[in-house]
Amino acid sequence: MTDNPNGGHERNARREQLALMAIGVLAVLLAILFLTRPSEPAPEQPTPTPTHTTVETTSPLASLSASPSEAASASPPPGGEGAVGDYGCLTLADATAAVEGDGFEVGSVAYTLEGGPVTDDWLVSDQTPSSGEPIAAGSAIDLILSSPFMVCPTP
Repeated sequence: MTDNPNGGHERNARREQLALMAIGVLAVLLAILFLTRPSEPAPEQPTPTPTHTTVETTSPLASLSASPSEAASASPPPGGEGAVGDYGCLTLADATAAVEGDGFEVGSVAYTLEGGPVTDDWLVSDQTPSSGEPIAAGSAIDLILSSPFMVCPTP
């Protein structure tokens, strides 16, 4: 192919470059749109209110354990006393397993009213008695659960 005096060859090359650049820009824009678009609409969540009101509830596992009168009359297993573990930042299911594994029972469970509706992913934010306190084996440990958005300390 020969160059014509009007620069046709250079113009064609420049057009090819511009077309490739436009395709590249379009591909980048489509990738950005695709990656930033939510796959499904996020459910609207109420704005958390910073209250610290608690609501007393019965442990969901109460039907599986002894009644309060039976628990009060139960004698602790041999060994008599143990140190309370740290159950902070565990879900209720994990905390229950840990409490029972340590030889204690889950007492009352309360929820803070911050962060929306209570779900299975809420975490233990406080416990009574505190971690490290010696108590009789089989004693109840009360738990307070908070929103999963709470910040848990890192070890």
